[in-house]
Amino acid sequence: MESLPSWLNFVLLLIGFGFVIFWHELGHFLAAKKVGIRVEQFAVGMGHAIFSFRKGIGFKLGNTRGEYERRAKAYLDQHTPKKDAEYTEEDFAKAGDALGLGETEYRLSWIPIGGYVKMMGQDDMDASKKVDDPRAYNKKSVGARMLVISAGVIMNIILAGVLFMLLFLYGYRGPAPVVGSILPNSPAQRAGVKVGDELLRYDGHTIHDFNKLVLNTALSAPGQEVPLDVRRNGVEVNLKITPEKQAPDTKTFISVGIGGTPDLRGPKQLPEDYNPELVSPGVFEVQPGETIVAINGKPVRAGDPKAGIASDYHVLDEALQVATPKNPVQATVQQADGKTREIFIKPHFSINFLADAPIQIAGMQPRFAISSVPKTDYPLFKKVGNGDAIRALLIYSTPDATPDRISNPPAFKFMSSLQSAGDKGQLVGLELERPDGTQYSIEKITPIKLGGGKYGVGVGAQQDESSSVVADVIAGSPAAKAGIPKDVRITSVAGTPVANWFEVRSALQAAGEGNVKITYLDPVSKQEITKELPMNKEALALVQNIRYSPDLQLGELLRIRQTSNALTALGWGAAETRDLTLQFYVTLRRMISNDVSPSNLMGPLGIFQAGHKFANKGGDWLIWFLAMISANLAVVNFLPIPIVDGGHFVFLLIEKFSGKPPSKRVLEMAQLAGLLFIGFVFLFVTWNDIKRMIG
Repeated sequence: MESLPSWLNFVLLLIGFGFVIFWHELGHFLAAKKVGIRVEQFAVGMGHAIFSFRKGIGFKLGNTRGEYERRAKAYLDQHTPKKDAEYTEEDFAKAGDALGLGETEYRLSWIPIGGYVKMMGQDDMDASKKVDDPRAYNKKSVGARMLVISAGVIMNIILAGVLFMLLFLYGYRGPAPVVGSILPNSPAQRAGVKVGDELLRYDGHTIHDFNKLVLNTALSAPGQEVPLDVRRNGVEVNLKITPEKQAPDTKTFISVGIGGTPDLRGPKQLPEDYNPELVSPGVFEVQPGETIVAINGKPVRAGDPKAGIASDYHVLDEALQVATPKNPVQATVQQADGKTREIFIKPHFSINFLADAPIQIAGMQPRFAISSVPKTDYPLFKKVGNGDAIRALLIYSTPDATPDRISNPPAFKFMSSLQSAGDKGQLVGLELERPDGTQYSIEKITPIKLGGGKYGVGVGAQQDESSSVVADVIAGSPAAKAGIPKDVRITSVAGTPVANWFEVRSALQAAGEGNVKITYLDPVSKQEITKELPMNKEALALVQNIRYSPDLQLGELLRIRQTSNALTALGWGAAETRDLTLQFYVTLRRMISNDVSPSNLMGPLGIFQAGHKFANKGGDWLIWFLAMISANLAVVNFLPIPIVDGGHFVFLLIEKFSGKPPSKRVLEMAQLAGLLFIGFVFLFVTWNDIKRMIG
């Protein structure tokens, strides 16, 4: 199950896409043959043919149609010449049959998107086309034509189920259904989910791998409480959870704020462009082939995918929740040669579940600090250091003007101000402070266009957790009610000296509810001032809900789902196909109701890019991806849109119940509208794909 070379995965992906399309068209082809319809072309791909084959003519570069018509015309000229009229399709068909030429041209076309089966008497752009030949499409009963139209979709559903069955016989390495992280103030945290919990069932659906939780959550109704069953320390625990949107006013999918669990092994491989100078310290401290074997001196074990054993990552998470930058987690790493070394893992504040909710403690927001400079051609490369705090952002209205100074900008203010400066073509500058207290400035930087219309200065940034400087105060919070201003440095909480936000949070937790004395250093008067924070139950809960996470990049914890019983695998495959099909319909319904943004749709470019990533993860992931594509192709093709199978089926239903097909005018207008709609969707999703690639 090891991954193959990237180029070979690319080839396999192309072949896989082609096979999914071939299989769909094979359904139409076989059904047409079954009901006696004459099939003129069977094409994989669109546009002109690369090569083709026809019985009696053989293989040929380009198409065989010209040769077929030349021979048929010669035969007709000799046996049944027409002086005043051109030969019809029926004439050519009879001549071809008499010459022993195959009625069907099999072709591979240049554009590797879609495919088609061309039947006599059936034309997507002329739905009213009539041919008198008894084997023409239009001469068959409505029921026969319904079978032909729906056969491609049926074949895609069958293919998806069979591919999933083969996948489970082969063995699918899915992300283990174990909780590895919980976002603060998320539905999961409120429900009492713990890191290390094994997910068993969500709303009655078995969670075989972590992707199933994401899938089933997306299918839930927003705001509806559902049962969540987990196994904790060997005991089943039954919880209730209410999925929500992370950004309530946006068109995003609902979620519960749970992340999958890493293993205690290093990543499978480092990124191709890995440069230790360009990433945050500690991200790749555990290298490929290395394993964490102890946390703070306590032995821990890595996971075993074959045995379904989870790693002891929850031990690392528990240690992080009580760690500080001055007292980090000590981890023992076993190297590939068996030797061990010690590393120290620092905690960082986890982002909130609500995307628009800033990290804050009793209403006090930390300032920003630089975590990395990801590219050598960015203007701040080697001019700033990891951990340098941003004391101020400078905005130059003109190159020679005195800059406007935004002191200690919090995250949102920093990014929105940079965006505004970039949009206006203004220069910016930074005032920074190194961890040792040294201050320095960088002036007149041109904001970088990062893609998707976004501007920045080319640095990774995170909260300045190593100090206790207040960047901003949230209105209505305990800090705002106490009158604590921005730009001050907190020095003590409830009589306990503090030097960073970890210590501020710890002291507030220890103090509990009530009015808590908090002291800060005024930057102007240099005097310490004490105020009282009104910490009620809700305010204290927000402080307690804060969680820490590491920068450390570890490998994914996997679990192999496999069976040697073909019937069991078939049942699993049918369930996977059903769930993916249902998810697609639910997503489309929510897009129509304006609850989910159409920007989530992928076009051919995005699908192929995603497919290449899946293929690089191994053969099992490639099979999973192709099965998913086959199921989704079935859904898309059976939507009631003129020009696709679903639209044709609707027309046949109308003909069945009314006794006659829609008028030629109605059919032509519907087909044109369908073509324009498909064209618009294609351009829209392609633009989405391009934005994702460059953004």
